[in-house]
Amino acid sequence: MHMKIVLENLTKIFPSRNKKSGQATIGGTGFGIAAIVAAVEREWVSREAAVDRLLKMSYFLRDKTDRKNLHGAFPHWLDGRTGKTISFGEKDDGADLVETAFLMQGLLIARSYFNEENERERELRELITQLWHEVDWHWFTNSENNGLYWHWSPAHGFGMGMKISGFNEAMVAYVLALASPTHPISRDAARFWYSTDEYQPKHGNGYTVEAANAYAGCMFLSHYSFIGLDPRRMSDSFVKRGYMVRNTTHALMSRAYCLESAPAEHQFSEGFWGLTACDIKGGYRYQSAYNEVGTVAPTAALASMPYVPEYAMRVLWNIHDNYTKFWGKYGPYDAFSLKDNWFDNSYLAIDQLAIPCMVENYRSGLLWSLFMNIPEVKQGLGRMGVTPLAP
Repeated sequence: MHMKIVLENLTKIFPSRNKKSGQATIGGTGFGIAAIVAAVEREWVSREAAVDRLLKMSYFLRDKTDRKNLHGAFPHWLDGRTGKTISFGEKDDGADLVETAFLMQGLLIARSYFNEENERERELRELITQLWHEVDWHWFTNSENNGLYWHWSPAHGFGMGMKISGFNEAMVAYVLALASPTHPISRDAARFWYSTDEYQPKHGNGYTVEAANAYAGCMFLSHYSFIGLDPRRMSDSFVKRGYMVRNTTHALMSRAYCLESAPAEHQFSEGFWGLTACDIKGGYRYQSAYNEVGTVAPTAALASMPYVPEYAMRVLWNIHDNYTKFWGKYGPYDAFSLKDNWFDNSYLAIDQLAIPCMVENYRSGLLWSLFMNIPEVKQGLGRMGVTPLAP
């Protein structure tokens, strides 16, 4: 019963928005769309109410945003009242292709789920298909045929110069770019994803992860693209044991660092572990073993439910039973630190909404099944060289 209440409430917080500025996050909105699908499946919201919400959102995304000036893509942040782009940083005042991919992942999951032959659901599917088809993934190769660029803006072009290489949270961007029926990239362009040191084995606390950055990095690297991508059904020439093993080992390595190697003053324990990007005292930080300050974000463990369910549940019950001031209307807040006696009182969509999505995948595999059975996604995975594990 407690889990049902937690997850039911989590599905209500999307999208992440600063009420004063209207700031909304595109990636978090994509996760929220997937969470709504899970909520309908669990009968926490009605199918009709979900379709109404998603239609409103889809029309807003189509008609109010700057996507036509961004080659069909979306920014990292936008104003949830006007649709106008909000700058995320210097030169990052235009399209963010990874955030766009997270949005498309959620939209395509919804298009697959809402498949009834009635007027409203057909309308929703048509709107989502239009948004999907109008993303010009090829544009983001900058005509180089060697990888995707993360950012582009009308003012600065590709001036940020950041290309998307793995292994990181952005795998679904390449799958979708290869899958696009209208503006695909080539297989040659996609090879860049595998070209850097992050697709080499990394070691820590007795574990080896087949593809990772140092100490495997933030836990969100094994969450965001895998809201739709089913790691149980994926292997390639670099991750031969499969992405489920890769992601599970990532979670085990991260947990082992917290319990065995982190400074004792951080007070990590069986019920208090999990390193990822989150709020920290005085700011925000990309946290991993090599860059952590003793702050735990519940999403790190809870969104790892498909990988380490028993260990994730220990974190959930510890927080729920012992830290009542950290438990708000929508479940646990974003992060807290026992070392600093600091407890956040806010929610971040990219952290919070990964939880119900990944828990639903653990319980039923629903979002994985919806996404992986989309014909375009199957084609994108095949063109990328991702194949099912051998029996």
